[in-house]
Formats: sequence, C-alpha cells, structure tokens
Amino acid sequence: MKHAFKLAGLALIPFILLEVGLRVAGIGGSIVYEEHPAYGYRPAPSQRFSTLGHPITILTNGYRGPIETSDTLFVGDSVTYGTAAIPDDTVFPALLGGMNAGVNGWGPQNIEGFLAVADLDGIERVVWVLPSCDVLRPFMTLREGLISTNRRMLLRSEYLMRFLWYGLLRPHPDLDDPNEFESNVAAVLSAYERLHESGIELLV
Repeated sequence: MKHAFKLAGLALIPFILLEVGLRVAGIGGSIVYEEHPAYGYRPAPSQRFSTLGHPITILTNGYRGPIETSDTLFVGDSVTYGTAAIPDDTVFPALLGGMNAGVNGWGPQNIEGFLAVADLDGIERVVWVLPSCDVLRPFMTLREGLISTNRRMLLRSEYLMRFLWYGLLRPHPDLDDPNEFESNVAAVLSAYERLHESGIELLV
C-alpha cells in the first residue's frame, strides 16, 4: 500500500510542476462571462486575470481596461477586444482613447443586441470594427463558440487542456454561413437607426 501511494505521489509531480509553471508564467487564468438573451454573453464586470502572460482587467462596466470613461465606444469581436496575448493599454481602442466593449466570438447580431440594451449615456460615437470574417457569422452564444465553460477554473492546467481540446481538436462550429448575411446587414442598419435617433454617431 505504501508503495502504491509513493508511485501515485511520483505520478503527480509532473502535473504539480506544470501547474506551478503556468502560474509563474501567468498562463491559464480563466475569464468569467455573464449571459444575456439580447447579446449572448460578455465578460462579467470587475475581474482581473492572466491567460497568456498579460494581466487583463475587466472594469466595473464590463469593458476591458484601462479606459473607464470616454465619449467613444469601440465594439467588435476579438480583434477589438485584443485577445489575451496583448496588454490592456496596447489594445487599439485604448491607444485611441476609447472604451473597449469588444468580446471574443461576437458577430454582428450579438453587437446589435448589446447596443440595444447598453447604457450609452455620455457616448457621442460608436466605432464598430467589422472584420470580413464576421460578415457571415451567426448570433453566438457562450456554449456554441470556443468558450467551453463559464466558471473560474481552479487549475491552470485545466484551462490549458480545455484550450487544446476546444481550440484545436474539437470540430469548430460553422462561423461562415451565407444565410446569415441578410440578418447581419439588418443588424448593422438597426443599430445605426437606433443610435442615430439618440444622437450617437455610428462608424463602421
């Protein structure tokens, strides 16, 4: 029995070393999202984590730091959000002095839904960053994208394994559906009309 415990302890050493190494490198910290029927999901407010080596701050308004207040709001997908590999203050919305409401995986219908319910007091312009890869993207939910869970992971190694499985090994959802084109065009036009009525400029 003692021998079995010793072997089990030895077998755990590589996993412990991996976990310690990931924490020292600032890799594998997980983000928590909030779900909403209008826009699918977005980062939950007031959290700080490090997924790929850079500390990331989600402010009390749910936007990515460091800009807390501005008359310009940037919306978009991971291009706007900046991914986890780029520090907060070097993501382009921050460099341009705007608030960053980008969310990984969002499509035009998610963004239109968010703009319909967001508190836009004090906003004079919304800059919608629309990469060509989003033109045919459907409305995304937390479970349909590359995000596989919505809980804070205790182990960094769990994040690494989930990243490898969901990001590289598991078949990805179809993000290029021609049937979504008209719905996405309608989403942009709807957002423009709503913002225009509120006196807010929309730049796409």
